[in-house]
Amino acid sequence: RSTLFPYTTLFRSQVLLVVRDIRGKEFYSKVIILRSASEVVAIDPVGKLPEGVYSVVATSNNIYYEKKVLIAK
Repeated sequence: RSTLFPYTTLFRSQVLLVVRDIRGKEFYSKVIILRSASEVVAIDPVGKLPEGVYSVVATSNNIYYEKKVLIAK
């Protein structure tokens, strides 16, 4: 399953997306360039992340969005 993160019009161009476990170890970090304000980004963590709780953070233009995600197999 993919995890969807909708971005509002506040996120206009570049978004830094970071995935860390609860201990702070970084598993994913990427700058995504959005073409439109209504674009949706999907991350497919299945098979790439071990089971556990993760923090997914998106930042752009001094806007901060965080969501906790549970990976269970």
